[in-house]
Amino acid sequence: MKALVLNLPRRHDRKELFDETNGDKLSYQYSEYTWDGNDLKYEKLRELGFNTDKSWIDPIEETHLTRGEVGCFLSHWYAWRYCVELNEPLIILEDDAVVTDRFDENKITTKLNEGYNLIYLGWREMGESKPSTPPLNTVIDLSSNPMMAMAMMGAVQSQNPDAATSVLNSVQSQSTLASDEFVTPDYPYWGLAYVITPQSAAILLNDTAKKNIIPVDEYLPKKLKELVPIAYKENVVEQRDRSETGTDITTGSRYDAFIDFDIHPLTLGTDEDKCAKLFASAKHHGFEFTNLGKNVDWIGGDMLRSLGGGQKLRAVNEYIQELPDEDVVFFCDAYDVFMVDSLNEMVYRYLEIGHKVLFGAERICWPDDSLSDTHKKINQKHFPNLSTPYQHLNSGTFIGRVGELKRILSILPDANESDQAWMQKRFFSEEFDIALDTECYLFQQHEPEVYKDGDQLVNPITQCYTCLYHGNGGTEMKDLFVQKYKDFYGTESPILYIPTVDYEILDDDIILVDFLTPYMCDSLIELSEANGGYKGLEGDDVPAQEIRLSALGVRDITASHWWDTIEPIIGKHWTCCSYRGLRDAFIIKYTMDGQKDLRLHSDISLITGSVKLNDDYTGGELYFPRQNFSNKDIPVGKCILFPGQVTHPHTSKELKSGTKFSLTMWTNGNAFVE
Repeated sequence: MKALVLNLPRRHDRKELFDETNGDKLSYQYSEYTWDGNDLKYEKLRELGFNTDKSWIDPIEETHLTRGEVGCFLSHWYAWRYCVELNEPLIILEDDAVVTDRFDENKITTKLNEGYNLIYLGWREMGESKPSTPPLNTVIDLSSNPMMAMAMMGAVQSQNPDAATSVLNSVQSQSTLASDEFVTPDYPYWGLAYVITPQSAAILLNDTAKKNIIPVDEYLPKKLKELVPIAYKENVVEQRDRSETGTDITTGSRYDAFIDFDIHPLTLGTDEDKCAKLFASAKHHGFEFTNLGKNVDWIGGDMLRSLGGGQKLRAVNEYIQELPDEDVVFFCDAYDVFMVDSLNEMVYRYLEIGHKVLFGAERICWPDDSLSDTHKKINQKHFPNLSTPYQHLNSGTFIGRVGELKRILSILPDANESDQAWMQKRFFSEEFDIALDTECYLFQQHEPEVYKDGDQLVNPITQCYTCLYHGNGGTEMKDLFVQKYKDFYGTESPILYIPTVDYEILDDDIILVDFLTPYMCDSLIELSEANGGYKGLEGDDVPAQEIRLSALGVRDITASHWWDTIEPIIGKHWTCCSYRGLRDAFIIKYTMDGQKDLRLHSDISLITGSVKLNDDYTGGELYFPRQNFSNKDIPVGKCILFPGQVTHPHTSKELKSGTKFSLTMWTNGNAFVE
C-alpha cells in the first residue's frame, strides 16, 4: 500500500527526523503538493479555486483560521486528489508522525476489505467512541465455519429471524480482527495519520468544503456520516514530541492569522500636493492609497466649522458597492495623516480587537461636547474598566468590513454635512458593530505628548505604539503635525525596518530573508549618493567602490535590527557557530565608467548578508560558481545569507548597463562552538 508524507520543503529538519525514525517501518514517498501557509497569499488561494469559512472560530483559542491551518488543509486536499488519481487506498502521514512497531499493513488491508474506507492510525477522541462492528456492507464469509453455516441455514429455513440475528452476531464477533482492537470514532481529532480509499477521498473532495476551508482536523470528523470510519483503539502511529520539531500550525500570535480578504487603503484628497506626507509614508511601508479625490472638486464644505466632510463618506460608499462583504476598507484623511507602521500590522491589530468597524478616538467631543457622556457609556460596554481620555469618535480614521460599512452607509449625509456628527449618530444607535480605538492602538489622533521611540511612535498615556498619526484640528495642530512628521521621518536617514523574520532555504547553505522594503532601498541609495564618499579600503585584496553605513549614520540601527531578527535565524541554521553581531556593513556601487565587476573571492566574514538595492541594470549579478547560484531573480530588498569564508566563493559579474547598488553585511564570530 502506498504511503504519502506531507512535508514542507523548508522543513528539512522534520524530513530528516521522519526518515531516521520511519525509514524501516514502511515504504513511502513525499507529496509534491504541500502548501506553506507562511507564503500563501489570499490571491493565490482564490486562483486555486479555494476560499475560507469566514465564520469559523477555534472553539478553544477563539481565533480565526491561521496561515498554517490553511496550508495544512490544502496539503491534505491534494493528497486526497492524489488518492483518487491513484485509484487505490493511500496512507497519509504528516511529517511529525512516528510509526510504531504495532503498525501492521496486513491488518489495515483486512479492514479495508471489510468495507471501511477511513481508518485512523493516529488520532485523539474529542467525543465518545463506540465499539466497532462490521459495516452494513460487509460480506460474511461462512465457508471456513461449516457449523455456523448450517446454523444460519437452519434459522433461515425455519423462518426464525431472532435465530438468524443471533447467528449473525456470533459471526460478527468472531470476524477477523475482533472489535476490541478497534473502535468506531465519534469525533476523531488530528489528521496525523490515516488511510483513505479512492471512494472516501472523492467524498472529501467536496466543492462546498473547497469554498469554505476549516482546519482539516475539524473537517474530517464533520464528514464521518458520509464515510465508513474505524480507528485503532491504541494508536499505531504517534505524534513526535513538539519539543523536537515545533509546529507550523500555531495560534499563539495575531500574526498567525490568515488574511483571507483583500485590504483597500482609501483616502480623499482633491489637492494631491497636500497628500505628500501620507503617500510618502505609505510608500515607506510598502503600500499605496487609492485616492478617491483625484481629479475631483471638493464640495464637502468647511470642516473646520463642522459643516463639511460628508463628501468623504459618500465617496467611500460608492467605492465599496462592488466589493465583497468580507473585504476590509481602511480610510484616513489625506492632508494631516502619516503612517507609522505597515498596513498588515494595522490589519492584525484590527482583527485582534474583534469589532467589524473600528474608528479612531480623540480627547475632545466635537462638534457637540454635550454628547461626551453618550460616547463614554457605549465605550464602557465594549471595553469595561476603560480609563483612557480618548473616548470620542473621530471619523477621519477608520477600518472595517465592507459588509458592515455598507449597512452603516445605507443612509448617507449630504456632501457638505458634518461626517463626524453624522457618524456619531450611527455609533449612538448601537445598530452596528462599531467600536472606538480608545487605546490609540491603531490610530493616534492629535496628541502633543506622543514621541518617537526607535522606529515607532509611542503614546505615554496608553503605552501603545500606534500605526498612524492624525494631526487633526486647527492651524496650531497642523503645525504640530508637520513637526511630528519631521521628528519621525527626519531628513538625515531612512528608518530601517525588517518586515518579517520568515526565511527560505534556497540552496546548499544559502538562506533568503526579508530585510528592506523597496522604499528603504531607494532611501539608502539616495543617502549614499548624497554622501558620495565611495572608495576602496587601503590594503583590500578585493577593492571596490564602497561607502560604510557608519559614514551614513545608519550603522547602529542596522546592527540593532540584524541582532534582533537575523541573528536568531543564523543561530538556528548554523548551530555550530557563535556570533557577536555585525562587524562591517557597506554599500558597493558599480558603474559603466568605473568599477564594473568584482573578482571571485571569499569574505572575511563568518556569515555574510547581501541585499540587492536596485534592479534597473543588466548584468552584474552576484554569482556562486560552486553552488551554481546567482541573485539575478532575487527581489530588491531581500537578503541572502551564506557562509562567507570558505565554502561559498562568489563574484559580481560584469555590469552591462545602468548602475548597480548592493548592501553587504559581515558578521563577527567564531567558526565552531564546543
